[in-house]
This record gives sequence, structure tokens and C-alpha cells, in this order.
Amino acid sequence: MQLYLSSAQRLYKKKDLQLLRKSPQNSFNETVLYAIILMSTFFSILFLGGYLFPTFGLISYNTIIWLQPIILGLKTSLILFIFIWVSLAHRIPKEFWI
Repeated sequence: MQLYLSSAQRLYKKKDLQLLRKSPQNSFNETVLYAIILMSTFFSILFLGGYLFPTFGLISYNTIIWLQPIILGLKTSLILFIFIWVSLAHRIPKEFWI
């Protein structure tokens, strides 16, 4: 076991760690994540009814106006979860599939 690393070895180890941190396979880029959040919000507004939820005519939408951002957030979170799940499952090598 080598106890002392030369300066060149330390530099290579440091560069390897920096490359590992910047590798696109390890994590989402920040801009890509913001784009996914925006796409999920647009999808939930356009195709899932936005902040509306089924009341079945029992209550009025004006009585629970504080619930509307929560409903939109839940719908957006659901689409975001599905989108990230599919995109990360696509990266799994086929050897690990059942």
C-alpha cells in the first residue's frame, strides 16, 4: 500500500473527481431539471385541468380557493415524478432488466 502520493498522482485524482462530478450520467443538469418542471406544469395545465379538481357539483370552486395551488402542485409533481422515472429507467443497462 502506498502511503505517499506524488503531486502528479494527487492532481490526476483531483481531476478524475472533478470529471466524475461533472459527468452528465450521474445527475441532471440544472437547466434540464428546470425545463422538465416547466414541461410538467404546462402538461398539467393543458391536459389535466390545471388547478381544477372534480367536485361532482357538491361544493363551489370559490369556497376553496386556497386549495387550487396545492392541486396544481400535486398534478405537476405527479407528472414530474413520471417523467424523471422514465428518463432514469432509460439509463439502466439491459443486463439489469428482469
